[in-house]
Amino acid sequence: MSISSMNRVLDLAIPDLRKKSSSRLYYGVPEKKPSIRLDSEAFKKYKEAGKVLRWYFGLMGETSPTLSPLSVDVAADKNYLVYRYDWVFGISIPNVAVPDRNQDPDDEQKGQLWWDWQAYLTTGTCMAVQVIISPDDPQLAYTCVSTNLNVLPPSKNEKSWWQKNRKGIVEFAQSGTKIAQEWHPGIITKTFSALSNSLDAQDQGDERHWFIYQFVDSDSHSCAVEWRIYKNVLTQYGPLLRGSIILAFHGIHGKGKQKGIRLVLRPQLGFIQEDDLKRITPTENLEDSDQVHLVILPVETVS
Repeated sequence: MSISSMNRVLDLAIPDLRKKSSSRLYYGVPEKKPSIRLDSEAFKKYKEAGKVLRWYFGLMGETSPTLSPLSVDVAADKNYLVYRYDWVFGISIPNVAVPDRNQDPDDEQKGQLWWDWQAYLTTGTCMAVQVIISPDDPQLAYTCVSTNLNVLPPSKNEKSWWQKNRKGIVEFAQSGTKIAQEWHPGIITKTFSALSNSLDAQDQGDERHWFIYQFVDSDSHSCAVEWRIYKNVLTQYGPLLRGSIILAFHGIHGKGKQKGIRLVLRPQLGFIQEDDLKRITPTENLEDSDQVHLVILPVETVS
């Protein structure tokens, strides 16, 4: 297996929330993000640029998956393999460091760039996360099997998955000694914990959390999957979200150097109340190599 990840931090200034325009103040790896001091030119630049947000986003997954047959009966086909790819997207406000290190910590000027950005978000699907899937080799293809939006319950107003399903879990675990004999210790715990962080798309009532939208990306002419996330999710779970997409890969190896399949992450935020599809997309003008992406090079099908 070959698990790869790519993470970036982006400081974005938004001069006018009613327009899609924005400017990048910083873009790079999280470990090298700039320190902003109250007495520095960087602080002056950030202060004058507009409303500033710090975006954190990343993509992780298997980059050497095994090709699967395009099977009629997926469940019964032992050679049909699926792979999980995770994205993360979070928003914060950059801190401002105190010039005098001997100053009382209570006097820190961390709020110098603060603004209530969540109050300005559209009331509908204010956040969108897109994964663009581009097969660069014409003999390779993929199948989208499943998607999730992953959270950590309990939230402010919701029971944990364990609290809601405790009775059924206990009954399952006590259903017989065969489970204890055949399963390695911890398997039950791991199995249920893997299910516990998947957020339902809709409550029992009318409130919706998120949904999936598929489209053809006009720039790359590739298929894309989009998580459209409602504002109430940020209120409940906070402005750091994670999602998963499960993929299977098909086809054959072409001649010469393999080009593979490219996954690109594109996060977006919407502030225009009249149209929640007009979102700020800070990565749209980045070079291909600078995009948060994974290059997937499938290996031969299992015989």
